[in-house]
Amino acid sequence: IFVPILDNPGLRDSSQGGGPVAPIAFEVVITGTNVGTLMEGAIPNATVSIIDTDSFIGFEFDSFSVNEDTGSGTINVLRIGNRDNLATVNFASIAGGTATPGTDYTDVNGTVTFLPGEFFKTFPVPVIDDMVQDEGGETVLLRLSNPSAAILDTAGTLVTPRPFDATLTII
Repeated sequence: IFVPILDNPGLRDSSQGGGPVAPIAFEVVITGTNVGTLMEGAIPNATVSIIDTDSFIGFEFDSFSVNEDTGSGTINVLRIGNRDNLATVNFASIAGGTATPGTDYTDVNGTVTFLPGEFFKTFPVPVIDDMVQDEGGETVLLRLSNPSAAILDTAGTLVTPRPFDATLTII
């Protein structure tokens, strides 16, 4: 018997921080045959449990801030859902912010690795104190991409969506 299982990432339990719901179960019953004609030891019915193994990764917030004279901003990345496996996601600063790479901050790119059981990671964005006063908030755009053993919530299907784009404001 083949039973296709369709993923439903919108079905999440908010009491578990957007994590998986309890296993969904259904019963398979063989009908239309005389139970006596089944092979010896065959069971005419069985309960099938579907266990959600999805893991979602995103920024903890869609915006972060750092004082220019601090040295670096700390960016938080969360994993929600299944934590049984190693999972990774790439991060990078991207074009479009008002801060200037090399003058206001150092471009970043790399990989965040979640070991089994881990759900919280950080990475730094080095900021450069250019000694210019009252520049206002300059922004660095950040993006997560290319997850492995996890999903970026690009459709906003989690009960508590986690963004894959974020802004660091240098003040």
